[in-house]
Amino acid sequence: MIEIRVPATSANMGPGFDCLGIALSKYNTFKVEIAESLTIEGDDESYCKEDNLFVKAYRRTGEILGIYDSIHLICDMQIPFTRGLGSSAALSAAGACACNMLHGQRLSRMQLLTVVANIEGHPDNAAPCIFGGMTAAMSQDGELFVRQIPVSSDFRYTVLIPDCEVSTESARQILPQSIPLKDAAENSAHALMLVQALQSSDLSLLKASAHDLLHEPYRKKLIPHFNDIKKICTESTDGAFFISGSGSTCLFISKSSLASSALYEIQSLSDPEWLAEELRIDHMGIQIRKADTWQAII
Repeated sequence: MIEIRVPATSANMGPGFDCLGIALSKYNTFKVEIAESLTIEGDDESYCKEDNLFVKAYRRTGEILGIYDSIHLICDMQIPFTRGLGSSAALSAAGACACNMLHGQRLSRMQLLTVVANIEGHPDNAAPCIFGGMTAAMSQDGELFVRQIPVSSDFRYTVLIPDCEVSTESARQILPQSIPLKDAAENSAHALMLVQALQSSDLSLLKASAHDLLHEPYRKKLIPHFNDIKKICTESTDGAFFISGSGSTCLFISKSSLASSALYEIQSLSDPEWLAEELRIDHMGIQIRKADTWQAII
């Protein structure tokens, strides 16, 4: 039996719509072995089904390798589902990696990313999940391009998770079909400057560049208390605040931990309730346990 760990991810990164993502230190863990028939165990019965994305990715990878077998899978799910923290990418990446590891490790990380991105429909969560750290990803003419972006160690990352979901479908449907050219140009500049800010530890530039014009003005309407949470965070602690993925989770990046007064105020909210958790950047991406230590896959 092998054991695989995959990190949560936050995509879009403010103005980096559908291209920027970062891996964070919150994990799903899977134990898997080849078996005579498919069996799935876990605390959440909703994952213990044959349409599990782990199983789908395992089988899709098996088709590539010419392998058709069954597995015994044990799931420990810590990444909340449909909250904008890459839960579906984590399942797909783990399934693809498991099949590859159990059958000779014949696919590279880039080939695994292609499998996962095809299942997901986009690479922005899959890339940091597999490679770790912060990534920029794009697809052109069927070819994926991914680059890891060095990020300053000065920043802290606080995820603010409400007890409510925002479905990816709803988050896509609420977006306009076209935007003004001025907004597109401004957003491109913001995305470039945000990358520079995170690399150079420039908090002032980060705050200025985190402003998004493509999705946040529309998706924030789907997140209860969004404006209140943003105000609490930014007025108590110097930093940048934006939606994680398509929501409902939000991400706050700062150089100091979120003020205790802000934490108290946020966690006092109801309908929905909110959880604030400070995380680190995960630099390894998807990992496998060997000799009692977690190691990045090759």
